[in-house]
Amino acid sequence: HDLRNLLGGILFSAELLARQAPTDGAGASTRANVDRIRRYTARMNRMIGDLLDVTSIDAGRLSVTPTPGDPAVAVVEAIELFKVGAAEARVSVVSQLVPGSLPARFDHDRMLQVLANLLANALKFTPAGGRVVITGERVGDQVRLAVTDTGAGVPEHLLERIFERFWQVGEHDSRGMGLGLFISRSLIEAQGGKIWAESRLSEYCTIYFTLPAA
Repeated sequence: HDLRNLLGGILFSAELLARQAPTDGAGASTRANVDRIRRYTARMNRMIGDLLDVTSIDAGRLSVTPTPGDPAVAVVEAIELFKVGAAEARVSVVSQLVPGSLPARFDHDRMLQVLANLLANALKFTPAGGRVVITGERVGDQVRLAVTDTGAGVPEHLLERIFERFWQVGEHDSRGMGLGLFISRSLIEAQGGKIWAESRLSEYCTIYFTLPAA
């Protein structure tokens, strides 16, 4: 919490700089730097949140409150979060879920966290011109969602390891802490579901997860 308070102070100071910057071209550099600070502080906040979640997982106190809801709504909300980043990476992100067709029981905020982790991962490994697609279907008493990217894929013998904490596909990959999929698995299992990966090298990687149907 102390770290987040400090980040809040940094962001507040940056916003003041943005307001005081000239409105003409002379202030363009300041506004660009403020945008960079916003992105960095948001990333640091996510990292702090991940570390807090790992602590909760280890202590057996991970908080989830499943209620009936529409996964399609959460998917649209998650895609909106990555709209700008996906456009900059020239990767299309689409949902094929039909609103209202797959009612399920889940914690909306935690669902967004899982989807954000999966989308961030998919965008990280999908080259320009690629595609990320979210699909869903009813399977018995479960709703199964899938996030598929057209990236390099994951070797079969590593498909289970990607859900381990602090594990990275690339040995020298510094684009995260390797906690996203570990936390996602814990969150999905805490809501009564399962999560796993399937892949074909040089073609695709799909992360599947289930939720109890409502």
